[in-house]
Amino acid sequence: MVTCVFVNIFVLDSAYAADVVSDVKANGPDGPVVISKGDNLAVAMSLDPGSHVGENADWWVVVETPFGWFHYDVPGNTWMPGLIVTHMGSLFELTPFVVLNTNGLPEGIYTFYFGVDMAMNGLLDIGVLFFDSVLVTITSNTNTFNLSVSKGGTGDGTVTSSDGGINCGSDCTESYAEGTTVILTALPDSGPTFNCWSGGGCNGTGSCVVTMNGATTVTGYV
Repeated sequence: MVTCVFVNIFVLDSAYAADVVSDVKANGPDGPVVISKGDNLAVAMSLDPGSHVGENADWWVVVETPFGWFHYDVPGNTWMPGLIVTHMGSLFELTPFVVLNTNGLPEGIYTFYFGVDMAMNGLLDIGVLFFDSVLVTITSNTNTFNLSVSKGGTGDGTVTSSDGGINCGSDCTESYAEGTTVILTALPDSGPTFNCWSGGGCNGTGSCVVTMNGATTVTGYV
């Protein structure tokens, strides 16, 4: 499958791997992202070409959807069917550029890829391709609930969520679609260990796994 080509097969050329950085985000985070049908989805991509600025390459902006592959069409600023190269040209620094900003996409799993391969021929070339991806799940649920995190104990540490929505610290509340699974991780700033969890069905010192079936509050004793 082509999915395996993107995800598992490509071996990055070491001459480029440490120097050229592509990035794709959905609604801000690197993902995975879960939204409800009807929610807005904004996908942005950026590129740091490092010392390879000006070198020719194939640019790939594609998405695997429940309905097959689509590619971003630059002249039309739209998405077209097929796994087809988006642009053929020299590398340059691309500041975050929005390639999709819409709502109402059908439910299902969408994987957005931004890749550049250094053999400019319109083909997907292994060995000289590097890419980033973000997974977006669109659910049929219309209910959303807040997950609120607080810190107990000394409060010196940080609690983060697997999707990047919570970084508490400073961002301690996030809204999630009903049925979403969120993994919370505690990172103590000082001391050898994390103490425990309270709330959300969590206990012990490992990760806290919360399924959002209602508004939930979790305290991490850091």
